[in-house]
Amino acid sequence: MINIIKLTNVNGRKVEYLFKGKGENIVVIMPGMGGCIYDWLEIVDEIEKYSQVIIIHRPGVGNSELHTNGSNTGIASEDLFSLLNLLNIKERIILVGHSYGGLCVQHFARIYPEKVKSVLLVESASIYRQDKFEKLNTPISDVFSSDEVYMKLWEKYSKYTKDKLVEELKPSLSQKELNLPSEIQKELLNIYVNPNIYINQLSEIVDLRNNVINMKEMQSFPNCPLIILIEDPHYSINEMVEEGVPRIEAEKIEALAQTLSHKLKYLSDYSKIVIVNNSNHCIHETRPDIVIDAIKDLLNI
Repeated sequence: MINIIKLTNVNGRKVEYLFKGKGENIVVIMPGMGGCIYDWLEIVDEIEKYSQVIIIHRPGVGNSELHTNGSNTGIASEDLFSLLNLLNIKERIILVGHSYGGLCVQHFARIYPEKVKSVLLVESASIYRQDKFEKLNTPISDVFSSDEVYMKLWEKYSKYTKDKLVEELKPSLSQKELNLPSEIQKELLNIYVNPNIYINQLSEIVDLRNNVINMKEMQSFPNCPLIILIEDPHYSINEMVEEGVPRIEAEKIEALAQTLSHKLKYLSDYSKIVIVNNSNHCIHETRPDIVIDAIKDLLNI
């Protein structure tokens, strides 16, 4: 697997990407904020039987170099467009985006609609967001959901050395990850002890706040087939409760998140919403089978 993850020059920077598979179709995956290629390997292993697959690391993730402006949906879109040209890909693509990666997908689709065949949004960030959790005005949700908590943490980590991050984070692998080849295990351990990923996340969370307004001013999302995968509200609520959030607070947070996710159906006349049972925000990890089925649906398999 490691030998098909490549590093190339895109727009004057080193950009890391995976490119494998066969067939006429091209599936392009944009991971979520802080996500990486290795989170999607189970899905890639299945989809590559039917289609070519591309996953790109945004600036600061893995071995992708930081942009002078950090990372945002505009940079991600331009990098992807340039990479497609570099790989001489002329076909229209099937775009898959998780969380903030879903916002990157929405940005790309708006500025390059002629390149897009269909879209799968997996627990995608919503253009209707507008600091949704801050408006709940409840003390617990402020602690658990405010962007400010993460921004302060990532700003601190972005100034650490790799050794300091290793000391503080003590990175380890899940049982599932321990089954991966040793070279991939090493790459996974290195990703989160690189201060650049925290610069990436810091700039992306700021962009998430601003982009909600900016994206509405762009041209329309293409009227193409669109599947929207949304987490199981009961699973998510129970998970928050286990983390210490009072149930009434968790229910308010989830109700608003569900409302904003459902509004994404208005992006296209050909949209379909799927509530994924027994899944949290990371549907690609909790229910990879449903993500695979959705991609196959767009591939007409």
